[in-house]
Amino acid sequence: MKAKYTLHFKCTQLVQADLQRYFDEREGDARVLAHNPSVYRNLKVLNEQGDEESVVHNEQMQGHADELRQVISTAMDAYEYSFIFATDVDGNIVAGSDEEYIGVNFGERDYIQQALGGNLAWSDMFYSDIVHQNSMIVSKPVRSEGDSGEVVGSFSLMFVQQDIDAIVHEAIEGYWDTGNAYLVDEDGLLLSNTVIGEFNEDAALNETIESGVGTAAAEHIGDGNTDYFAQDEYTNYMGNSVLGTVGVTNLGNLPVGLVVELDHDQIMGTVEGARGRIILYMIIGSILIIGFGSWVGKNMSAPIVQVKDQLAELADGGGDLTRELEINRTD
Repeated sequence: MKAKYTLHFKCTQLVQADLQRYFDEREGDARVLAHNPSVYRNLKVLNEQGDEESVVHNEQMQGHADELRQVISTAMDAYEYSFIFATDVDGNIVAGSDEEYIGVNFGERDYIQQALGGNLAWSDMFYSDIVHQNSMIVSKPVRSEGDSGEVVGSFSLMFVQQDIDAIVHEAIEGYWDTGNAYLVDEDGLLLSNTVIGEFNEDAALNETIESGVGTAAAEHIGDGNTDYFAQDEYTNYMGNSVLGTVGVTNLGNLPVGLVVELDHDQIMGTVEGARGRIILYMIIGSILIIGFGSWVGKNMSAPIVQVKDQLAELADGGGDLTRELEINRTD
């Protein structure tokens, strides 16, 4: 029983670590780009010269906007984000990877407001009309001197839910034929697709799972208790008996439940199979040890018996004292 839960627990920990690493890297990308001189210097100029007329319509400012677009284009190639954009202090997009959105105001969006207020910010997961997929955005304030000075705009990176799905599913796929892994919020709403079953496509932000360890962890998810772990055996949404583990992790700033489910019969078969192999190896080892011991004993005792017999012959007076003792041995 302990072995099956230990394996399950390690799998959940692995996915949590990979998710944390992924989001740390996204924040790191945002910081690097917001501190790029071509970003903060051009945003500073665009803000200073854009009072009377929106910078996107000011021909004299297009050179500065073009430099921003060049940074964005390079970043799109290097990082493979879905959408990258920079705003001025009013939230107007002054440069972006999709020209259609130049001049569009994002100032009312919470993550842009937080970034313009001087803080790194995350959006929740949402359906984006820009890329027509579920997405998340990380936004970083851009300061006039790079890492200091007044805020002159924001720089934002968008990535899609499929990137998150790949991380959540990777530890399961290829190792467990009936394994499952997915993310839920405190209400059970899926924030990723599942690996198997009816929710493996177009389920995130659309479907709710109301059974299993994820539901039991709702309070801990809502509280953002990332130290929380729970395990249980139950019937999942597909009607199968599973071993479920849930841990609380973060998608950006949003606490979520990471659920990993393994088919009860399969994991029990794996554990029993491993136990059977260990027993088999022990039996084979015992046979080899006994056999080797018998061989050593026989080969060591045979010369001793020969010496004993020949010494007895000499003691009885029937032996030739000048004759060498003959010992037949194979070692």
